Amino acid sequence: MKTRKFLAILLVVVLLLSVAVSIGQAQGPGAEPVNETSIELEQGLLDDGIPIQGKLTDNHGYPLNGNYSIKFSLYKSSTGGTAVCTDTDAVHVSSGLFTAKIDFCTASDISGDQLYLGIKVDSDPEMTPRQPIYAVPYARSLRPGAHIAGSVTASPYAVLQVWNTATSGSAYGIKGGTDSSSGRAIYGDALNGGTGVYANSDTGVAFKAAGTGVIQSTARSYIFVPGNAFVRNINSDSTRWDVQTNGSVKIWRGSASGNKVIYIPITLPAVLYGQPVKVKYVTIYYKCQDGAKGYIYGTYLYKQTDADSQVTLVASSTHHTHNAASSYAFAVNQSLSSSQGILGLHLYLSFSDDSHYVQIGGVRVTLEHD
Repeated sequence: MKTRKFLAILLVVVLLLSVAVSIGQAQGPGAEPVNETSIELEQGLLDDGIPIQGKLTDNHGYPLNGNYSIKFSLYKSSTGGTAVCTDTDAVHVSSGLFTAKIDFCTASDISGDQLYLGIKVDSDPEMTPRQPIYAVPYARSLRPGAHIAGSVTASPYAVLQVWNTATSGSAYGIKGGTDSSSGRAIYGDALNGGTGVYANSDTGVAFKAAGTGVIQSTARSYIFVPGNAFVRNINSDSTRWDVQTNGSVKIWRGSASGNKVIYIPITLPAVLYGQPVKVKYVTIYYKCQDGAKGYIYGTYLYKQTDADSQVTLVASSTHHTHNAASSYAFAVNQSLSSSQGILGLHLYLSFSDDSHYVQIGGVRVTLEHD
């Protein structure tokens, strides 16, 4: 079988990839050899094609003339495997020189991984060895695992700016993905008090999480329950009260002597945007008209586990006789779930008579996340 020698002096990949290839195969003598350095490289526009300029010679180095069918293939391995993409072109060769373009490879085919070029002329076998495609210096900043760093303090104020100019359809500026169950498709890390991830929109949605995505935050959240949300622990209790315009409530013992118990229900977002919630603190705002004649002597907070069961978060017999706020922290049983988000706060009140009140301003519940 006749053989040819193919010398590709330039392969320019649109996304800043380039390769120099020298491969030999088969055919009879021709004209005098030419100086390879005399071949001028053409300037091409950036598009989806991969332009190639090269020189086709026989096995003695003499340039060939005519039309040849050349198949270009890109692989992820130096031997074996299946081509990522291929393109076969009818190439005109003049004095050994030719220009061709691989049009059937897309940006997803050339994603920054190491690639190798395979070349096949007419019916001859593909030439060996395959030639590695190397990144030009700037393209190294776009390959997998690349690190881009620099100080940018002028517009657009970004080390890397990606902008999709499409005005319709599903047009993304940046799209991230991960195959790891514990990975992060997009991760933002800010130091010195900066913002890890920031979203802004002139008119549309600034930030959106769809599907089963979870929005996580380590920031605290707060739930406030006004004092007038209380109920008497026992319906027949003689406790009486006056609701104030600010949402607080003044409570008296009523006609029957003895201690009284009021109940303040607290309903929480047990799972917030897919993220579990923990109850970190409960704070009670109160005022005693006369701490010697009316005060709080017991504070108990329970978490409902089912219709007739509970666990205790706070059990305190501390007396509160002043005008202040009392906070309680707890580290057990504080995790909520999709079936456990109801808390019950019981306040035990002591009165020496029916002329002195205990005023309950409200309750603040501090929530945290894992």
